[in-house]
Amino acid sequence: MFIGNSVKDDDLALTAQETVNWYIESQKEGARNSKALIGAQGTSGWTTVGTGAIRAILNHNETFYVVSGISLYRVASDKTVTLLGTFDESNQPYISANLTQVIVVNGVSGYVWDEVTELFTKINDVAFYPSSTVCYQDGYLIFGREGTGQFFVSAIDDALTYNALDFDEATLRGDIIQAVVSDTRNVWLFGTRTIEPWTNSGQTTGVPFTPLKGAASLRGTAAGRSVVSSQLGIFFLGDDHNVYWLNGYTPKNISTDAQAKELTGYADLSDAYGFMMNIDGHWFYVLTLPTQKRTFVYDPDEDAWHNRESYGLGYWRASCYESIFGINIVGDTESNKLGKLDRSVYQEYGGHWVARRVSGVFAAKNKLVSANRLELTFPSGQVPQNITHQARLRWSDNKGLTYGNPMIKTIGTAGAGNQRLVWWSMGSFRQRTYELSISTPANRDLIDEDFLYEIGGL
Repeated sequence: MFIGNSVKDDDLALTAQETVNWYIESQKEGARNSKALIGAQGTSGWTTVGTGAIRAILNHNETFYVVSGISLYRVASDKTVTLLGTFDESNQPYISANLTQVIVVNGVSGYVWDEVTELFTKINDVAFYPSSTVCYQDGYLIFGREGTGQFFVSAIDDALTYNALDFDEATLRGDIIQAVVSDTRNVWLFGTRTIEPWTNSGQTTGVPFTPLKGAASLRGTAAGRSVVSSQLGIFFLGDDHNVYWLNGYTPKNISTDAQAKELTGYADLSDAYGFMMNIDGHWFYVLTLPTQKRTFVYDPDEDAWHNRESYGLGYWRASCYESIFGINIVGDTESNKLGKLDRSVYQEYGGHWVARRVSGVFAAKNKLVSANRLELTFPSGQVPQNITHQARLRWSDNKGLTYGNPMIKTIGTAGAGNQRLVWWSMGSFRQRTYELSISTPANRDLIDEDFLYEIGGL
């Protein structure tokens, strides 16, 4: 009922299910239930950097680099912030690194911070071309040349030096490169309609990479910044507006039918962006559509989706993610804040972090159903002092179009044991959707549920 994922359809009669700021997690053998609904990590302010929104972050050998507005900063573990340099352009940046140099490209120019010389330099080599995507492999920085199917490489571990002959071109359909990523010892060229893996063949003329025969795919990406490489493979938003997981050489469609229906209904998703995050060994792919104000989060372990929403925004304000200094840090689209993700925090930068779950549609072939009893169980002893922790339940008998007034139950107070919330005698219906929400800043993990009902006549 409530322990489920997001599969909401725009036709609410098919399914209204939606999971916001909660996610499914399988429980170990012997647990109270096989699955639980876990509250998504809240965000506390860690520090501020510069004066602009946080646009990119990078953990390079435990040195933390941050792009705030149009400037590059270094942030130490004690939160000391050092300005390294400022860009001439305000375009969206993309950050990467070789062994000793950090590079930022933005579709117009490239900038390098050298960790050895401690110099910030704008690339002025005539063989460096505008690029908005870059990755590193085998000593080379690899770039997609803006607006073309070409890619080019730097000199080995030298982000400031380029050779006019060190370029090549995607071979399929004359495609335009949207992203280049390194994964499984291959360089992957993501175009608007194709994907090509290239491997280091050791050739000494031009780039050292050559196409991996028979491994290309006639599937491109709708948004270069949605393409993310991880330990689990590559995740991306496809040119058909479905979401894919590339683990091997064949992209697997991981969108639900309802999600695919929503995404394919949008004309332009080119500004979508994604990132991977690892929370306590649990991987998530986060995909945000800023124009549409939506954030979708995929859990590969559970093969399940949920949504994340910042209060009043519709989408999650996290712009990027890194694990560094033993903590999980996100950038902020709305300010110059760096936030710390924390399972013990149930707010976002001190504001509301609302968890919401909409059930599927209950129906019994148009027979009358009596809702006798609903019991939900929440964990013990995790309510702060001076907080009355509450859950709100309401329902709709018209396909989720309108809801009745909420029925509020107290989950518990500080030091209380496991709390069972029970709603009795909720009337009769022929079809019904329930919505559960929690906004108070305390643990909202749902560890068990029990719904008792009777099916009557016509």
